[in-house]
Amino acid sequence: MILVTNQSGIGRGIFTEAQFDAVQARVEQLLNEAGARFEGVYLCPHSPEMTPACRCRKPGTELYLRASAEHGLNLAESVYIGDRLRDVLPAGELGGTGFLLGADPRDDPGAQGPPGMRRVASLAEAVDALLGGSPSD
Repeated sequence: MILVTNQSGIGRGIFTEAQFDAVQARVEQLLNEAGARFEGVYLCPHSPEMTPACRCRKPGTELYLRASAEHGLNLAESVYIGDRLRDVLPAGELGGTGFLLGADPRDDPGAQGPPGMRRVASLAEAVDALLGGSPSD
């Protein structure tokens, strides 16, 4: 599992990268206890108001390309899961399958996701769809 995350709170001075690292360490500890782990974490700390805009902030693809190079990933066979449309838009440029969790009112309701994107209610539903099982409760 690879995590690509926007953390604009760092760029806006709301929290520090060290604070993000502490929360991330706890998330990774909980995942490890459940038998899962991240192979890599790729972080964009920039504010969306930054000018010029960075290329690493999703839906930009810089962090995905870096992860692909460092871990030998085939991005066209990857899965992009997120709770904002910008999280799954890279699937349109890079290939792969996008799963949009729920519907975020901050997203443009008329915006189209990448081809083949599926809207699902939860992460569990996305995992069930990937594994070919029936949706879990």
